[in-house]
Amino acid sequence: MVRRFLFQNLSYANIVATLALVLAITGGAYAATQLPKNSVGSKQVKDSSLKAKDFKPGQLPAGATGPTGATGAAGPRGLQGLPGTDGTDGEPGPSVLVTGAKSDLSAAQANACPTYTLNGDGFTVPQPAVLFVDGKVGYHDSAGTPRSLELRNTLLNASDQIVGQASFASLAVTSSTQIGATGMANSVGVPVVLQPGTTYHLRMRLTVSGGDCNSGFAYVESPVLTWIAYPATS
Repeated sequence: MVRRFLFQNLSYANIVATLALVLAITGGAYAATQLPKNSVGSKQVKDSSLKAKDFKPGQLPAGATGPTGATGAAGPRGLQGLPGTDGTDGEPGPSVLVTGAKSDLSAAQANACPTYTLNGDGFTVPQPAVLFVDGKVGYHDSAGTPRSLELRNTLLNASDQIVGQASFASLAVTSSTQIGATGMANSVGVPVVLQPGTTYHLRMRLTVSGGDCNSGFAYVESPVLTWIAYPATS
């Protein structure tokens, strides 16, 4: 009776519905675990159903950079660091004992081969000392003849006796130039040691020679003689 009931009620619609039910119950599990590679596309995916965890790193494009936040207030000031160690003291510089200078603002005019002399003032030193001397003078010759110039700075005592040569320079010129000589007062290459109680003075002398000294005239300009005494080292 049951068999006759089934065959009497069997139709195409009932068969299709039954197969659909069976596929829904058993075939879904097969589809979820046995899908062929690359068989799921955008049509099979429900919108908003995928999460970030469903993608591998780098599969999703980077989003736009968000707006820059406002700069925060400066933090509190840190503690002051420890002071650094003091550096080592350098070598002490020489102490100046005596300084002096002598100049001549008047121009000495003579023939083209003058001998010009400038004497410095007398000085003494409070302790044994060495002397540094600098002398310079300008020379102008109207004839334009080649000349030889010699400038010599000499150290003398109160009796006008030569104690040592301070510096020497020579120069060949044809018209105008400035000649200078700088150095330590010395005797045969050894620095002269000035002694307390003795008065010293310096003499700068310019000597010009060569050519016809009676052709034209020459004059010296702005002669200056300076000196500095330092303590002598033992």
